Amino acid sequence: MTRLAEWRSWWMPTLTFATGGACAALVMALLAPMTLAPSPPSTPFVALSGPATPVPTAGARLQVAFAADARLADINALLLQLDASVVAGPSALGLYTLQVAPDTAAQALQRLQSSPLVDSAAQAPAM
Repeated sequence: MTRLAEWRSWWMPTLTFATGGACAALVMALLAPMTLAPSPPSTPFVALSGPATPVPTAGARLQVAFAADARLADINALLLQLDASVVAGPSALGLYTLQVAPDTAAQALQRLQSSPLVDSAAQAPAM
């Protein structure tokens, strides 16, 4: 009986330690492929205002700064009247780049400059 008690006092802690080690090894074997696997390549950053490379123009471009109190609905109505579309902006200075048909660019610029919705309007610099 004493021999059984001796064996038990030695074997139970060893068995407990071995079981813990086996569990740890199993966890490592199962988690290692997930944690050590290389992460998939991330998608490149693209600004919401569009790509950094200029897009080829199909019309005349105008730079416009709208008035701070201009309503979006009024701005949209003006752009529809001019058949203009926003191709970039707002920039850090609040400038929008509009595209209009080349043959109506002078008239569109004149109407934008005379509109109370617009603080400033000018021909956009060539890219």
